[in-house]
Amino acid sequence: MIIYYASQSFYPHIGGVSTYLLNLCTEMVKKGNDVVEVHLRPFGEENIDDIRGIEIHRVPREPIDKEIMGNYSKFKESIYEECHFNKNKFTKPAHKMEGFVGFNKVNEYFGEEIRSLLEEKPADIVHIHDPYVPFVGWEIMKKTKSIKVATFHSACEKHSIKSIITPYITLFQDTFSTNFSGAIFVSKIAKKHWQK
Repeated sequence: MIIYYASQSFYPHIGGVSTYLLNLCTEMVKKGNDVVEVHLRPFGEENIDDIRGIEIHRVPREPIDKEIMGNYSKFKESIYEECHFNKNKFTKPAHKMEGFVGFNKVNEYFGEEIRSLLEEKPADIVHIHDPYVPFVGWEIMKKTKSIKVATFHSACEKHSIKSIITPYITLFQDTFSTNFSGAIFVSKIAKKHWQK
């Protein structure tokens, strides 16, 4: 089988999702699968690599403009802090928050790379980790014939940014119910939000 994994980060960058994916991808390669991992390209790293038999694609192909990356990071950190620590970062609509434009630009990079890869080498399975960071190009996900699965590694507490992300959740619920074969939740909170 050809399996694509998409995430924000991957080995050698240490983190829960990165470590989990390295182990998962390594095991899938050992079982004879053709594994492709697509993630954000850190400064100074090549865009194509091979780690333990895993075909790596770092997005975008060209280095990210430092200003765009800085804005992406600010917005992503706001999401992270709100989800994990209820820091009240979302005091206005998401599209008016600092870094939102950069966040969307990076998501466009992800969507374009995945679209291009799927055209060159169609996947049997596309498995997205924390699909809202990055958003991964939902229109592309709707169009691919691959089996699609999403894993939600984190979730927001009920009194944090729920009011900001509820419109997105509603939009994604429709996408999931018609275009995804399954979802994996690592918390009851995430499962509750997505299954309303």
